[in-house]
Parts: sequence; C-alpha cells; structure tokens
Amino acid sequence: MTEMVIDCFKRIMNKNELPKITPHVARHTFCSKMAKAGMDPKALQYIMGHTRIDTTLNVIRILIQSMLQKKWKKYLDKIKKIII
Repeated sequence: MTEMVIDCFKRIMNKNELPKITPHVARHTFCSKMAKAGMDPKALQYIMGHTRIDTTLNVIRILIQSMLQKKWKKYLDKIKKIII
C-alpha cells in the first residue's frame, strides 16, 4: 500500500513538473508553512494526525530556531561589514 501511494505521488509530481520530494518532505513542508502562517497548534495537531501535541510543537520549535538563525546571520553579516 505504501509503495503504491509513493508511486502515485511521484507520478503527480512528475506530471506537474514539481520538485522531486518525498511525501514525508511534503508533509513537513505543509506543517511548517501552516505554523509559519500562524495556525493554531491544536488545529495543526489535528490536521497532521499527531497523537501528542509535543510532536506538533517540536516541528514549530525547529521552524522558529531556523528562522531565528537566519535572522541572526543576516544581522551579523551587516555588523561585520560595518566593523571591517
């Protein structure tokens, strides 16, 4: 069953000239984008089918850490240009 779903997913991606990603990556991308858009974590937990809210909050935590790292890098790069 799982192999059939993956094959179907690949055909859809190829037919529509979309990036070659796995269903798992698509799922995480969806969850990240919804969290970034401000979706309520409990609603996102329900949609994603997570039994525990901890799982959903962990995805959100990773997203926030990544966003902060990018912002800090941007500011540090600006500071380096001023100092150097």
